[in-house]
Amino acid sequence: DGSVWATGLNTYGQLGDGTTTARFSAGQVASGAIGIAAGYYHSFLIKADNSLWGMGGNWAGQLGDGTTTGRITPVQVASGVQSASGGNSHSLFLKTDGTFWSMGANAAGQLGDLTTFIRTIPVQIFAPTAPPPVLKVADAPGTAFENGFPLGAVFGYTQTPPGTSQDLTFYLRNDGGSPLTDVEMSLIGLEADQYSIILSDNSPVTPGASVPFTIRFAPTSTGIKSAQINITSNDPSGPAVFYVQALANTQPTFVGYSASTPAGVPITLSFAKLKTKASDADGEPLTFDIVAPGSTEGGTVALLATGIQYTPPAGFSGTDTFDIFVNDPHALEPGGGPTLGTVTITVTGSSGGTGGPVLNPPVLTMQPDGKVG
Repeated sequence: DGSVWATGLNTYGQLGDGTTTARFSAGQVASGAIGIAAGYYHSFLIKADNSLWGMGGNWAGQLGDGTTTGRITPVQVASGVQSASGGNSHSLFLKTDGTFWSMGANAAGQLGDLTTFIRTIPVQIFAPTAPPPVLKVADAPGTAFENGFPLGAVFGYTQTPPGTSQDLTFYLRNDGGSPLTDVEMSLIGLEADQYSIILSDNSPVTPGASVPFTIRFAPTSTGIKSAQINITSNDPSGPAVFYVQALANTQPTFVGYSASTPAGVPITLSFAKLKTKASDADGEPLTFDIVAPGSTEGGTVALLATGIQYTPPAGFSGTDTFDIFVNDPHALEPGGGPTLGTVTITVTGSSGGTGGPVLNPPVLTMQPDGKVG
């Protein structure tokens, strides 16, 4: 119930009952306490409000009340205390904020204040060191910060035409217990000049907070461009290192190609003809490939050495389509890809179907007069 009871020797009032009379049975001396401590000839109690109270011998200032006067009733010494301990002629207590304090005799340095001076007022001898900052980087806010990303992770951009730019946003987060400061970012690599870093706010990052920064890719020529990002700070674990990689390229264009063929007659679309409908702003050579071996209406599509061959389905006339890939030299590189194009074929006539004129083969006959018809 928080009541404090004391027994025993009371020469200096260390029982705190207002007398110096020894007690052979317990007598209540205080209430509302959450902790007690006994020294050689002095005692302490901690009340529910975390106030520290002392009583008893005080010739060396071990009660910490600023005097060397003994106390036969408790006197308040400090506040915000969670535990205390009494020695021979010195005392120690720990506050709820983690700081450590001492008072009293100090001939042997028992107070730990780097002196041998008596202290009648508590002196702080230790303050807890806050956990260091912990730098984390992620490419999205929120839960992505739980583990950050592995050392050496690579982040890519979509295709970026030379002469333009593309931004990726990342986030710095402080997962430690102290402010994150002295943040510096650097780009390393032969193609580092193709990138730039934009950090809009370089003020200290408080624990648990995050700030965005941008890495801009602004290529001047085509190809894969890579760079290493180093981020240093006051995080004692060292720099964060990751990589960015991007493809500098302008995707080819294809406006579509149309051709016609009689029913049942295959047609080959030469690469030269297909190139008349394709263009590449970077001036790079283009190649073509089929997407699938069949057309919309069931025709056959095949890639040949000189072009793409289309064979109409049997008995079909009308409009048929199939897709092709238009590739530049970067189509298979990371971040690259082909351009999808459509070819339209008009199949004229009919080879046994309905809905159009019939193309009959010639028939050789011998006339009665001996002429050939």
